[in-house]
Amino acid sequence: MPEGNTRLQRVLAKWRAGKPVRLGVIGGSNSAGQGVWADNQMMYSQLNMHVQLFNYLDARFPQRGKVMEATGGGDENSFVNGAKFGRGTEYFTMCSDVHLPEELDLVVVEFAVNDQYNLEATEAYEFLVRYLLERPGSPAVLELQTFGYEFDKVLTGGGSHLATNLYYNIPTIAPRTLFYDGAQHNVTKFWDWFYWYNPHEVPADLHGVDLRHFGPGGHRVSAELMEAYIEQQLCEMDYTEEQAGTRDIDTLYPVQPVHPLSLMSAFSRDHPGAAMRRLAPKCQSIDSDSHPLTPVHSDGWERWTWTGDNGKTKTYLRATQPGATVTFDLGAVTSRVEIFYLRSKAFGLGSLECTLNGEHAKTIHGWWDKAENIGQSTRWRNIEAGDYRLECELLGETKDPGGGTEFRIMAVMSI
Repeated sequence: MPEGNTRLQRVLAKWRAGKPVRLGVIGGSNSAGQGVWADNQMMYSQLNMHVQLFNYLDARFPQRGKVMEATGGGDENSFVNGAKFGRGTEYFTMCSDVHLPEELDLVVVEFAVNDQYNLEATEAYEFLVRYLLERPGSPAVLELQTFGYEFDKVLTGGGSHLATNLYYNIPTIAPRTLFYDGAQHNVTKFWDWFYWYNPHEVPADLHGVDLRHFGPGGHRVSAELMEAYIEQQLCEMDYTEEQAGTRDIDTLYPVQPVHPLSLMSAFSRDHPGAAMRRLAPKCQSIDSDSHPLTPVHSDGWERWTWTGDNGKTKTYLRATQPGATVTFDLGAVTSRVEIFYLRSKAFGLGSLECTLNGEHAKTIHGWWDKAENIGQSTRWRNIEAGDYRLECELLGETKDPGGGTEFRIMAVMSI
């Protein structure tokens, strides 16, 4: 592993040399601003941790103005928030290009809460960060690990991310340690960090606190920690450049290649330097205008949007009546197909049966006995290369104790 973070330092050196800041974010509801609604904004609220980070970078590296909700290009400092409610790396590993412009210098990822602590999420997270690191321009990646206390375990997917971050030299910003120091002895620290269900009244106890989502305090601390890490890197760069007697970017901060061997693959004595082939995922997403989730056949399914507090919305392709059918044309597939859908025990979700070209049937359950309301993928792996259609039917049988049969799809993906 190189000393410091050469990839991030290369980005910072380019910014110091006058290149525009290009910041992108992907993550879940914390990054989307669930707990910091202000001025009719969440994603781009001035209280959002990533907006605060961008404002800091714009002040630190002033160029030719700044633009938020950027689509790429231009000479201004730019920022795009591609976060989505209820999505983890199982979605973004296949759909990150749908939510981020091509030209980025730094990508902040925030999935420690939305990822489960299991092998599937570990594999998806590594695939995602490899894909981001191999983007044009060799951007830097930084993980911000938010946390919460309304899940089955305090340990979430962020625990499995740490090994991947160490392997790829990705900095991990983890505010949890700061929180623990005081919260064990002073429960009101939860008030300071997390969102209040009634933001106009101090909660009487923890039942009035949303322990899934940071409030303004948690966002502020998270932004300050990211800023402090960047200042630390700049300080290290000052010393390096003084000792070297040069600020030449390519000399001091060469492009760092991505490890050829994936953590989730086996080492070969016969081919020790064999590189993992960069795959090009395809994504049809309910949240994309450029790559929309568009069935070629649909009977009993509709585009449906749930609206919550403060204008928060989540859109799905939804069916409620057993027998509803839907078909997606996936085109050419080389090895894998995935369907991404909502899982919850709160919404009366049912079960779906899906096939690929009439074969490889899988039964997919929306209901589960967990506290999280989150998206999850079902995968068909190692399939024969060819053209495929994904065909699904809503079943009458259901795992939901209340007999619910509703099903909500967010994306279909393939490689």
